[in-house]
Amino acid sequence: MATPEQKAASRKVMDAVTALNSALNEASSNGLHVRLETVNEFGRRNPNYVVAEIETRKTVLP
Repeated sequence: MATPEQKAASRKVMDAVTALNSALNEASSNGLHVRLETVNEFGRRNPNYVVAEIETRKTVLP
């Protein structure tokens, strides 16, 4: 059974992922391509995410 602290931490992660996906969709709609990478640190259970690249891409229609 999860503790209240674990439940709160899980909710924060779920909210953050929802916000991240929303921001990535908005960036994509505005012609931006975002590439994320993970950074592993010694002693951490989960990696950190960093923005590796943001670039402008134009769609060329035939």
